[in-house]
Amino acid sequence: MTSNNSFNTAIEASLQQAYSILNNFAKADDFIAKVQSIFGTNFDVSKLAEIRQQWINGNFTSLPAIEIRTGSELQGAKAAYAGSNNTIYVSEDFLTQNADNLQGITSVLLEEIGHSVDWSINTSDTPGDEGAIFSATVLGQHLDASTLGAIKQEDDSNL
Repeated sequence: MTSNNSFNTAIEASLQQAYSILNNFAKADDFIAKVQSIFGTNFDVSKLAEIRQQWINGNFTSLPAIEIRTGSELQGAKAAYAGSNNTIYVSEDFLTQNADNLQGITSVLLEEIGHSVDWSINTSDTPGDEGAIFSATVLGQHLDASTLGAIKQEDDSNL
């Protein structure tokens, strides 16, 4: 993680929340069904099993590195995932606006972790904003058909 003073505490606290959420998600009986609803069925099953076992064991060392960037560098996005170097870039502007909103930061981190899972288990990007669907799913949020359809139409590949 980049050493960017006041934001590290918020990111670290949000990561601890994310780790707990991912651990519970990995232990769930419907884990595979939920993963298939997010990423489809044509993915590397052995890689997913490896990720799941790591999360069950509380091992999150393979998750992306996190760096803080300016909002302009991220083109106004809250955060972005770069698979080429397995890094999550979080907007300094977003962190400033959400300094007291750990759930909001956690949700955004989970979204980018979802993109990293997609990058790890699929040979091509899942259509739509699979990170947003992943975040909502692991947080137990219900997405109605209209919202889910809109998210699946988003093109999130430009960052």
